[in-house]
Amino acid sequence: MTTAIHEENGELRVERGGVEVNVVVGEKYKIEPINPRKKKNRGRICKILNLPSEFMSTEALAKFEDTKRTGKVDIRELLPL
Repeated sequence: MTTAIHEENGELRVERGGVEVNVVVGEKYKIEPINPRKKKNRGRICKILNLPSEFMSTEALAKFEDTKRTGKVDIRELLPL
């Protein structure tokens, strides 16, 4: 399964196995990794604080709703609520 990332007008569009997700700062997303063995952060709800600034980077800064802590999440693993 391939993932494509496109940048448009300050937001990122992630295509993941037929599902298209627009990642926007301030929106809430659910973390669902593609790999079924990856358990870290699976099922958690987060709010995106900052999109990746480096070229080819896939990690965004997010605030988790359950603990109110910030951390990095892979934008390829985000699904809209």
